Amino acid sequence: MATKVQSSLRLAGQGSSGPVVLSPVERELVCAVLDDAVHQLAVLGGIMPDYASSAAAVEHVMGDELLQILEEQKRMDRQIRKVSSPGALRETARGITTAAETARSAKSVAENMSKLQEDRGHLERVERCRKRVSELKKQLVEVKRSKEKELSELNETIAHLKDQLQELKAKTGLEEKFIKKSTQATVEIVQHRLDNSVTGLEGSNQGLEQKLRREGS
Repeated sequence: MATKVQSSLRLAGQGSSGPVVLSPVERELVCAVLDDAVHQLAVLGGIMPDYASSAAAVEHVMGDELLQILEEQKRMDRQIRKVSSPGALRETARGITTAAETARSAKSVAENMSKLQEDRGHLERVERCRKRVSELKKQLVEVKRSKEKELSELNETIAHLKDQLQELKAKTGLEEKFIKKSTQATVEIVQHRLDNSVTGLEGSNQGLEQKLRREGS
């Protein structure tokens, strides 16, 4: 049984420079071996008390194996006391708590980063929309100014055409009056001339009739 314990301890200690951690089964096995060794030592102490007081005698009776078991027992006791001490337990609990807090903190940081990215994306979309609205407002102002300018020019053109129309009407009215007066004057002149011609012809006709009557008598 001691050989099995030594093998288990050697296997547990290989590749590790720190304290050896035993499983529950290995602990039971070690305790059984130690109890057996203590019992054997008690028996030997009763039978051979002189040998029990001397390490050389113990080595002579039990050999190197018992000494190794005793050394392992001492080392295991120290290790068990070290692992089972309140300070070690508190340190372990503190380490577990720290690890849990670190994990929670990492998760919280990841969640915060994700939310920050989402907020940043939302802000970028809002900023793009704001810029687009600003551009559309500028375009609307420019279009409004352009239309107002076109409307003003159109009103000026209409006013100018109205002025020209009024001038044309006034000019046409004057021309009509002038033509009417001129025509009336021409008609009067012609009528006067005709009247004079008729009067002259009538006078000539009367003179001829009188001449003919004188010649006939």
